[in-house]
Amino acid sequence: MKGLILPEVTISSELASNLATNDNWRAWLRTAPARIQQTCLAIRIDHVEQISSDWSIVVKGVTQSGQMVVIKANPPGDETRSAIACLLPHVHPQLVQCIHSDIGNGIQVLAYVPGKQLPIDFDATDGLKAVGNLLKELHQLKTHPWMIPLPKWCNDLLKPRNQVPSEISVNIQRCERLLATSQPAGWLHGDLHHGNIIEHAESRQLVAIDPKGLVGDPSFDICTFVRNHVPEQLNGEALSDFLERRIRLIGDAAGYPTERAFAWAAAGNALSLVWDLPVSSELITEHQGHLYRVLTQLNLLADRYGNV
Repeated sequence: MKGLILPEVTISSELASNLATNDNWRAWLRTAPARIQQTCLAIRIDHVEQISSDWSIVVKGVTQSGQMVVIKANPPGDETRSAIACLLPHVHPQLVQCIHSDIGNGIQVLAYVPGKQLPIDFDATDGLKAVGNLLKELHQLKTHPWMIPLPKWCNDLLKPRNQVPSEISVNIQRCERLLATSQPAGWLHGDLHHGNIIEHAESRQLVAIDPKGLVGDPSFDICTFVRNHVPEQLNGEALSDFLERRIRLIGDAAGYPTERAFAWAAAGNALSLVWDLPVSSELITEHQGHLYRVLTQLNLLADRYGNV
């Protein structure tokens, strides 16, 4: 194809290290650069730029028709299949659009969303309500059979492989109750935080990117944003007030029942902390200690307002 500049895709040491624990992932890394080149040929990309990423191969490009796109590649598996499948049926102004996919090789081509990620201090009342309204829109989307059921996503909390701190373990029964009394299952983003929301440069609407693609109780989707970019200097009552305000503003705008919003804020973040802890379940880093303090306050709020 005349004028086509194929990408020279490189594998960062961080990405190689993160995927080194799995033989299938290592094998995928060896073939992924060539697969991405084939994708570029298929959609007629004539200029590319690789973007640094620790868990994916990400390439930004421009097609010969002038459309800006982002090519994202992850090792094939249930999570990658779900993340791609949840985008396939949809063209929605508040969700990134998938314009081409190769699910078997873990590759998706996404329309570029012009704009900027939400800043870490995005906490104005109208802004938090806009996040809730975004979630309300997303929950109306059609689910796909390949999307991951929420009970499966929560399995590491329901059946932890190691002993976990009490602030996490108290959420096992809370999570079980939430799942047993789940609202009608809907489309879930699964990881909606500041970095996965773009304020569109032209429409000024909030646009969600990088969904995990889950199916389940809509109120679950409150948990990630609530604990993201919480000022580390906050403690005690100030921290509790900060978290409660986020839960109420986002949850009310999204239409979540109050008790489920508070309960999932705690249970969902207990799950996140399970994933973040080392095998020893000890709080080693300052970041883990901060997340533990946040979870402590979320547990207190759930005890007060989140009876399910």
